[in-house]
Amino acid sequence: MFHKALWLHHYKQSKYILLLFACSSFWFLPISYFNDLQVQPNEAGYFYYSLNGDTLIIPFIPIFILLACSLISWKRQNQTDYLLFAMPFTRKELFLSKWLFGTIAILFIMSLNGILIYFILKINLFSQYQSFGPMGTLLCYVTITWIAIFTIAIFIGTIAGNVISHSILSLIFIILPSGIGMLLFHFAWIHTNVSTTEFFLKKANYASYIENIEVFAPTNNTYISYTFNPEVKEVDINNLKESVKEQHQFQPIWKLITPILYILILLPLGVFLYNRTPNENNGKILLFTKLHRLFIPCVTICFALLGGRITGGKNDPLLSYYAGFIIIGLFDK
Repeated sequence: MFHKALWLHHYKQSKYILLLFACSSFWFLPISYFNDLQVQPNEAGYFYYSLNGDTLIIPFIPIFILLACSLISWKRQNQTDYLLFAMPFTRKELFLSKWLFGTIAILFIMSLNGILIYFILKINLFSQYQSFGPMGTLLCYVTITWIAIFTIAIFIGTIAGNVISHSILSLIFIILPSGIGMLLFHFAWIHTNVSTTEFFLKKANYASYIENIEVFAPTNNTYISYTFNPEVKEVDINNLKESVKEQHQFQPIWKLITPILYILILLPLGVFLYNRTPNENNGKILLFTKLHRLFIPCVTICFALLGGRITGGKNDPLLSYYAGFIIIGLFDK
């Protein structure tokens, strides 16, 4: 699992994706942070910096999907994965080495980002009033979420037969809780007589439960912001703390359980499936033919619900909803 040849093989497969990941993370974290500290104050004379959890999650989902594809399904797509299986390693060792390689890459790159941000913070204009603690907390939340997203993507690689199906299914699985919730809420809204206000109040209550099972539950509605007012520092020397206003909001630490559970469940399940991967189905949408019985009806229902959501609104005739429901559902077949 830690054999040098194996890790070099993984690196050669994914080096360009890792470079993209590193450059993207440096841009969104230390470079963006440094640039915001160099800009001129706004009209009110304030310097302002903010960072929210979504900024560090949404742009990186495609990158982690590409990383998983480069490690597990690209060779399968080209029918050249037999070279990997010819190595003197078990399938369990191969799969765990792929996951561990990606996880260590995430930890290493995030550690570099954290170190750079720490030094930038220490040399900036108002370093004595700004703490690294909130930023460090956000980076920890994001790191665990990144690893969970990568775990989902590499797990999907054990059942997908080519790069395209691997990419699409990974994205669907990552956004599945919120996506299914959105489609079902709209279906219920169309078929009930409750007022819009009452319905959306109920939807907000249920949405809070759905957010708890999303892989990015720890980073939802999280942010850090700093506001620096130089005039306060100059006018009142006894009120220096007021020159920098630090605000941050984090989810409760127990919400880290959600991405950790994704890792703990999908990693051993991925090992189990990778050990049983039928190579003769390489290039197909799914590697396991038995999954077609579940896959086809689920995809049809989801696309039908999506079609209904596109064509039918609350004020439209019910027929317009079912027109989209049936047409898109049948077209998907």
